[in-house]
Amino acid sequence: MYTFEGTFTEEDYLNANKLHRRYSMSWRWLYIVLVTELALLLFLAFLLQRWTPAIIGVLLAVVMVLYMAFYLPNRLRKIFKQQKELHHPYTVTMDEAGLHLKNEMGAGKRP
Repeated sequence: MYTFEGTFTEEDYLNANKLHRRYSMSWRWLYIVLVTELALLLFLAFLLQRWTPAIIGVLLAVVMVLYMAFYLPNRLRKIFKQQKELHHPYTVTMDEAGLHLKNEMGAGKRP
């Protein structure tokens, strides 16, 4: 039987949510296509001296970066602060019957 105790921190919660944001190969291809398209827009805007499509493309890229870098982490911090059961110390016990998790708010068992 193994037993350990701990407390979740805000940083733990953010890192756990990053685990689920792994990008599959299709997402990587999408990013490659979007970056290539943005580069072509800028190149054509430079050649044709029409900057409106390039500005729109750059603004969309900036919005994506701001979302991933600022909005999403702040939203996850807010959710962590709202989930009071994550702030209490927990005890995890592993044995032949399964995994047992217990804290002040309740207990759970996974076979």
